[in-house]
Amino acid sequence: MRMTVVLYALTAGGCGGFRNCETVDTSGVDLLPGRLSEAGLYDDIATDLVSADAIPYEVRFELWADGAAKRRWLVLPPGASIDTSRAEMWDFPVGARLFKEFTRGDVRVETRMIERIDEQRWGAVAYRWEPDGLDAIALPAGEADSSGTLHDIPEAAACIACHGGRESFVLGFAAVQMEPATLADLAAAGALSDDVTADLPGDELDQAALGYLHANCSHCHNPQRDVGDGGAHRCYDPVADIDFTLPPDASSVSATPALRTAKKKLGDDAEHSEVVGRMSRRKDSAVPTTMPPLGTEEVDQDAVDMIASWIDQL
Repeated sequence: MRMTVVLYALTAGGCGGFRNCETVDTSGVDLLPGRLSEAGLYDDIATDLVSADAIPYEVRFELWADGAAKRRWLVLPPGASIDTSRAEMWDFPVGARLFKEFTRGDVRVETRMIERIDEQRWGAVAYRWEPDGLDAIALPAGEADSSGTLHDIPEAAACIACHGGRESFVLGFAAVQMEPATLADLAAAGALSDDVTADLPGDELDQAALGYLHANCSHCHNPQRDVGDGGAHRCYDPVADIDFTLPPDASSVSATPALRTAKKKLGDDAEHSEVVGRMSRRKDSAVPTTMPPLGTEEVDQDAVDMIASWIDQL
């Protein structure tokens, strides 16, 4: 199903360098609340009292965000559940909202929210926390080095560049990336239409490597990523015939797309691996081809070392 994504920004250009961001639709700028205190996440935002309707969750494989600490919640409409009949691509009900809070050092910088507006549209906006911590204000244009930190609040075109690569629009809240205990808790709470398991293949290192590539790369590098309208806007041109997806029912490491179809990019050893090379660079390096190209300015060295060890044992 193709979705029209309404992302909220006053401007949508400016990814810089080789990134050529498309302008996004801003016609729904008033559909999301202007303050986080109005978004249904908190009973009392001033005291950090989260609503009882908000379901906190953790992810097993995390999207790297320069070491930011994160908190995450899901808020579903009363009586609604997520259609999980397709374990690899969940369908969220209209009115579902997902929140992700970012803290750099001791500064709570932003909370991002995405909402399914109707059957065809998702909305997204980032809220910048006020210095007193009493509320956060929608900042649809984004902001570099927000609140005196090195953290950048994303603009709309950067959001759609990632989220537009998945049919469900949601990244992270899926079978592969959820902790098994979290899946069980969600099922017990009636949040999932069908029981979901993700029996991942391989040993601990295999799972860590495949999970990292899934969480950080597969929303861009997958054959299903549309090249037309409806959420496929790009600030760059990821190769769609390389698939870093880790299916929840993968039978073996060798059967996963991340290994089977992208092994030529992994290289015979870490020293010659294009993946390791791109993970080890950022946009200010002499070579501009980085991975990922958006949302990060610092190399995730632990992940580089982990992926390098994995490639060397293959």
